[in-house]
Amino acid sequence: MKKFLKTVAVTLSLVLFTAAFSACAGTSYGPLADGADYASIVAATYGDEEIMLNEANYFLRSEQWGFESMYWSFYTSYGYTNPWEAPYNEYKTMGEYIKELVMTQIYQTRVLIDHASEYELDYDKLDKDAIEKAAQDLFDSHDETFFDYAPVTVEEITKWLTDNTLANKVYEAVKEEAQVSASAEETEVYTASYLSFDDESEAREFYGKLEADGDYDTLVEDGEYSSSEEHILKVLGEDEEETLLYKNTHELKTGEFVIYEDEENSKWYVAIVTNDDDKEATEEKMESVLDEKREDYFLEVYEKWTKEAPAFKTTDAWDSLVITGGETIVPPTTEAEEEEEADGGEDETGEVIPNDEDAIDDVEVPQVEATDPNEASN
Repeated sequence: MKKFLKTVAVTLSLVLFTAAFSACAGTSYGPLADGADYASIVAATYGDEEIMLNEANYFLRSEQWGFESMYWSFYTSYGYTNPWEAPYNEYKTMGEYIKELVMTQIYQTRVLIDHASEYELDYDKLDKDAIEKAAQDLFDSHDETFFDYAPVTVEEITKWLTDNTLANKVYEAVKEEAQVSASAEETEVYTASYLSFDDESEAREFYGKLEADGDYDTLVEDGEYSSSEEHILKVLGEDEEETLLYKNTHELKTGEFVIYEDEENSKWYVAIVTNDDDKEATEEKMESVLDEKREDYFLEVYEKWTKEAPAFKTTDAWDSLVITGGETIVPPTTEAEEEEEADGGEDETGEVIPNDEDAIDDVEVPQVEATDPNEASN
């Protein structure tokens, strides 16, 4: 079952939709092409409700601006003159996927709002001042060029953020009502640190220093090694893969260490168990497992709601809207940032985001024709 795509709470809106940069983009159905008033054009219908093109286009361009600012050079470095035409998967391009992502957000917002009263939630209980401030800040953060492709008002953004905030509160309320628990087997972890070596002799040299009553952290620091750390379940579940690290360390006590070979990848490792009963990491794992189960519960409820929801259809106006892409104009970068970009397009966490389905959650729009013939639409 696919992970639910959260609607945007006010607390997240500035993170997700801030566009303090400019970009050039094109559309076959846009204000620059024909001067159309997007606020009067229907992009989709949810039962009797008409969802206007200005709302859908605004969120589409916000996603576009953010993507191009972060990943345009990464894609072009792999030979794509227009990353929006790059394949997201076997069935759709990145441009098609982003449109699907946006319309899914819009659909999910409507479905959740329909059930707000069941959790004693409504618009009157929202912090209107916080929403209005977030909307103004968001409006002010956009580069002027952005409004050439998404002409909107502060009042419109406020309305959309209000809807998203109420929907997100419903989402959280459903998760909170879930009755969940986690066993020790699911959550108890130990912690191990390790070094990898290309050369066996180097690995054995380091291991020898440890045997001579050396301190792992001190040896790592003195040798300027790059050490890695993992929190590992003490007892592997049925779906958990037994890694070489687990196989060689799960019976060790705190402070004990081991050397082993990864024949498949021609590597040698020295690993040490730094905490054979990591309470703090276990607590974090507990919360992660519980939240995953709450998410599963929500998905069950949400799936039921989508089956009962009004019909959802997109119009030709939305279907003909395309992202043709362009050169991203970004603020001046520091030397360090330029070196980071040259290394392969890293995100804020330092992870390289490739074009795969783990990088961006694959979602589908219920009751909209799926691009992937293996995906069923409601």
